[in-house]
Amino acid sequence: IEPPHLCPDCLCKMRWTLGFDLVARYEGLQTFYKKAGMPVEARWVERRLRECREGLAEAGAASAPR
Repeated sequence: IEPPHLCPDCLCKMRWTLGFDLVARYEGLQTFYKKAGMPVEARWVERRLRECREGLAEAGAASAPR
């Protein structure tokens, strides 16, 4: 069974419409999953957070002035 998360397309549409911070959303979900005793979901969010942070770092490096 997969965790109850949005697919990438739906997540992108929701972010565009609502304008929320993706990293903050995942941090909140991770806190909730840990407190709720949902370790599988907490680990999934931990991986997504790492991927998001790496992607943001790469995007920042690519847009930095040379």
